[in-house]
Amino acid sequence: MRGLSTVAGFVVFVLALIILFASVFFFYNMLQTAAQKGVERVQNSAVRDFEASFTYGPGGCGVGGGWIYYVVQNATGHVLGNGTSPRCPPAVSGIYTYRVVRSDGAVGTARVYIGPPLVAGISTAAYLGPGGTFTIPIVIRLASNRSAYIPISNLSVSLSAPPGVSCTPPPGQSYLTVPPSGVLEVNLGAANCNVTDYTYLATSARLVNATVTLSYGGATLSTTRLVVGSVADRWGQASFTYSGGVCNIAAPSAPLFYAVFKNGAVWSGGKYDRSVPCPAGEGIYEYRALGGDGVIYSVPVVVKANSIRAWAESNRTVAYVNATGQTVAFDLYLRFSNPNPGYVPVNYSFSLVYNTALLSCTQVGTPDGDPRSLVLLPGETRALYAGTYTCTVNGEFNETNIAVSITAAYTGGGQTVVLYSGVVGTATTFAAPNWVVFTIVWGNGTSYSVAGYGAVQLQYRKSLFTVRWRPAAPPPPVCPPVYVYLNKSLSPLVWALSAVSRFNVTTLFMKVMPGWPELYDVAVLSTPSGGWSASLNKTGEAGQGDYGIYLGGRLQLSPSRESGSPAPLPAALAWYMKTSSTWSATANATVFGAAKCTYPLLNFTALPMAKLLGWSFTCGVSQIVDDYSSYGSVSGCTTWGFEKSLPYNRTVVSQASVYLDTKRNYDGSYSLKLDITNDGGYAVFYIDVARWLGYVPSTSSFSIYVNPDKKPDNTHSYQVSFFIDVNNDGVPDIELIYYARGGSYMAVSTYLGYNTKTLIGGRFTVKADKWRQFSLGTIYSTGRIVGVALVSFGKAEADVWWDEMTICKSSYFTNAPYVSVIADGWSSTGVSISTQYSPTSPPSLQLEVDASNSTGSPVDDYGVAALIYDVAGWVGSVLPVAGTSISVKVLYQRDVQDVRNNVYYISLGIDLNGDGVVDREVVYYTPDTSGGAGVVVSMYFRDAVGNPLIVCTVDTAGNCAVTNSTLFAAYRVYNFNTTTITLDGPGALVKIALAAVDASGYQDGTVDDFWVFWDDLTVAYSACPPPSGWYSRGYVWQSYGYLLATAGGVGYAALVPNALTYVANFTGVGTYAVFDSALNVVFGVYRGASGFSAVCGSALYALGAFPAARYVELRPLGGLGDVVIRDANGNILARYGCSYTTTPTYIGVKTGAGEAIKLYTLEAWG
Repeated sequence: MRGLSTVAGFVVFVLALIILFASVFFFYNMLQTAAQKGVERVQNSAVRDFEASFTYGPGGCGVGGGWIYYVVQNATGHVLGNGTSPRCPPAVSGIYTYRVVRSDGAVGTARVYIGPPLVAGISTAAYLGPGGTFTIPIVIRLASNRSAYIPISNLSVSLSAPPGVSCTPPPGQSYLTVPPSGVLEVNLGAANCNVTDYTYLATSARLVNATVTLSYGGATLSTTRLVVGSVADRWGQASFTYSGGVCNIAAPSAPLFYAVFKNGAVWSGGKYDRSVPCPAGEGIYEYRALGGDGVIYSVPVVVKANSIRAWAESNRTVAYVNATGQTVAFDLYLRFSNPNPGYVPVNYSFSLVYNTALLSCTQVGTPDGDPRSLVLLPGETRALYAGTYTCTVNGEFNETNIAVSITAAYTGGGQTVVLYSGVVGTATTFAAPNWVVFTIVWGNGTSYSVAGYGAVQLQYRKSLFTVRWRPAAPPPPVCPPVYVYLNKSLSPLVWALSAVSRFNVTTLFMKVMPGWPELYDVAVLSTPSGGWSASLNKTGEAGQGDYGIYLGGRLQLSPSRESGSPAPLPAALAWYMKTSSTWSATANATVFGAAKCTYPLLNFTALPMAKLLGWSFTCGVSQIVDDYSSYGSVSGCTTWGFEKSLPYNRTVVSQASVYLDTKRNYDGSYSLKLDITNDGGYAVFYIDVARWLGYVPSTSSFSIYVNPDKKPDNTHSYQVSFFIDVNNDGVPDIELIYYARGGSYMAVSTYLGYNTKTLIGGRFTVKADKWRQFSLGTIYSTGRIVGVALVSFGKAEADVWWDEMTICKSSYFTNAPYVSVIADGWSSTGVSISTQYSPTSPPSLQLEVDASNSTGSPVDDYGVAALIYDVAGWVGSVLPVAGTSISVKVLYQRDVQDVRNNVYYISLGIDLNGDGVVDREVVYYTPDTSGGAGVVVSMYFRDAVGNPLIVCTVDTAGNCAVTNSTLFAAYRVYNFNTTTITLDGPGALVKIALAAVDASGYQDGTVDDFWVFWDDLTVAYSACPPPSGWYSRGYVWQSYGYLLATAGGVGYAALVPNALTYVANFTGVGTYAVFDSALNVVFGVYRGASGFSAVCGSALYALGAFPAARYVELRPLGGLGDVVIRDANGNILARYGCSYTTTPTYIGVKTGAGEAIKLYTLEAWG
């Protein structure tokens, strides 16, 4: 018996296996048979279809979800493999389709593309760290522009760094999968870089490039070169030393490398070893040193013939003698002035010049003429004690002078440059006629002297007080000091070695955009008292540039002008500058008033800015296509004909009754009558759908036939209310009302004991004493139906009969919650999926329409059918209007008795203010109105009682004049099959509707109907998140080659350290601004339809139209927000200054309602 039992058990086991495999092959065969087009779907009540997922890893490929059988096909439908575990696609470019079957009958599809995705990188700016090291995070974005997964076997990265830099890339990654029409962000980690050579200091390009190689199955898919990083240099100031023929740089941090530029070209460089090469010959030198702290220290050095000034003076102005052999003594001081914008190394020597027959002079302690060395700082005037001298009288005289011969030179690289050579103490002495260093006079008394003014007092002395018996010359004039008051609001763009200077040379520095003109009031010149004027005289110039120096509005210096006319003081000092390299000039001031004198006063140095960071924007084009092959079928239907009482119902009446009636019926013997017995009555017939049919999704379809006794109006109203549970607690949360056109509606949830939110779904058309079907392809987008109420209210004649109610748990659109349906017309009006007709190949979307009446008034008679897409639900997010294109194929057919007053159209719902709600409807329509006027019905706007607004009536010539140009726009399309609609303008695309309207005339059945079959609806768009380092609020995308902000969107990035100006190129309408931490505008520029305005906080100041404008600069300076508008060549078209007290934090773009701005490039310079 046990043996028989064992045999029987084995037989049962074998039979079970046979049944299992038979089931598998049954589903597989069913799947093959049902494949019609694209991603095949099994469209019957027994099989459910799903989108399958695709995975790729070391173990192979997978299609998750518990599938038990798999088929892999290539693009031509050829089966590459099947079985119980899927194989990976071959390494051959193309589309591969995975079709899979689950044990419960579900059928899934996943599409896989073998080919390159779109590759983009995130560029990060880094600062040098200690030892010249820095890191660059490597983040690669892979985007699929196809509705298919893209598997990647390996992603590898190699790096290319600027000269003098070495970078080690992070390891790559394997087994990546890019989602369909999605983005995969791959964070590889950080690349470690360090400066290895002085050539880093000699290059301006600081970009780190990555070569990204993608492969699959051993085959290379793509190789892409991207910018993944840049180095934002930090600059500092150091000093220059020169002693004993050795030059050096003194910086806060010990240098690692150095580079020397001579007249703008690299002259020397290398690893720093306790000194740097000294200048060789004439030139403008710049020493750069990379400190161990990561800062580049820059030191300017100037070696130029006759470029400095020297002076001599003593502590005694005159001495008196009256006998030979007498001795006088004095202290000698030398003064050197450097009007150059750089350090100057100097070797100097000096000697006394006098009549040796009359005097014999010796230096106490140091031989006369001993060569010495020093380094003069930019703009420095330095006084030196040169020694004490004694002079003995050798012969008689009336008066004799002692002068000083001074020679200052620099020797390096075998070349000697004379910086100054002259004799101080003769009538030809620079800037001081009749100057004497020391005078000895023969008198009648004892030898004595009058004290003078020593140079150690650090004043530039304008007169020497000379006392003698017979003065040989008048004293030099006494002139006031000229103070230089720096415009500190321009800091750090403009700065000086001294903000206020008394008789000392002030060096003014200004940072300039290379090759672009700059113009600022950099300072004010003033004297302690009034009545003085001043002019400037150019004494030296180095470098190339176009410039103009103005004092009190009067041109003083330019490339062709050496001096200007005097301007009354105080006077503004304006500086116009245009150069691409370092430029400098020196100037003396000539002061006019009670006296006249000239002395060194100003140095000007223009330094070109460097680009610290730049952003450009890019995003590929994606598209989504609806070929209507993925929609379901109508199934799970229950019809109730009211031949007997419906289970699970309850009635709420007032002055009314509800009963089954035989007087009118659509089919069978009975119908349900709501009978209003007295004026003001109401009748509610509620059906507990949850108890009757169990779980009914809100995406189910619904239809019922209705026959009112009276035409609906303000006193006769009929409605259907759906009660929807959205939080799955079994209690309705929403009462969704559809009501008969012409009448009104009322919420009945309180009559039923519910507390719900009331929504108006739409209207349906009925006709007195005629049966008419009200149908919905989809009741609601979310939740489940727990109840339905049939309602009548009004006067005593507001009676209505209901019959043949049908609820289908699965409709065409059950698995597409992102669509909703409008069907409002005579009985045959509806929205469905056609498997027979298509402008290309079935299936297609079918809109069948018949008008609701025949009064001859299109706005009253029309019938409409439409399918509305929620763009965010369909695509995954709303889309920018700008740059999005739409195309669709259309087949239009009509019944032979149709009177040709038809219109079909695409309706676009656009959000203009960022709240997600449609603010503007744009219609693209094709009319067939040769038989009478047509009508375009709004898909999104309703009047106060819930009726759709009319976009326009379409005359027999096909013209559409919109009823409200603020809400609507309409454009005629002659042939959708050859037209691509390309959009531009502000806002986000939130809705797309395909619609058809029959304006007037109806009959039962399909007589007088028309049909529109839509297929291959294609939406192409470019919408990516902002790049790394950028943030957004509202609608902001990278799109094509720009950053797009619209409808209240704000895109912004943090300000860049050490940046002085932000240069943007943008178009559109909106604000480009510097923001505070709360994204309030600190200052900026607003570009409107009529031109540009400066924005200072919340205030606007009109600047002008400027059609040639190309760039806008924003400069957050020392409390001054400088707005500069330039043309393509950098010429200034407009400028405005805003004072501010809040802290600038971000730079970016901002839009208001109905605005859109496209930011193409943004660069930070400093």
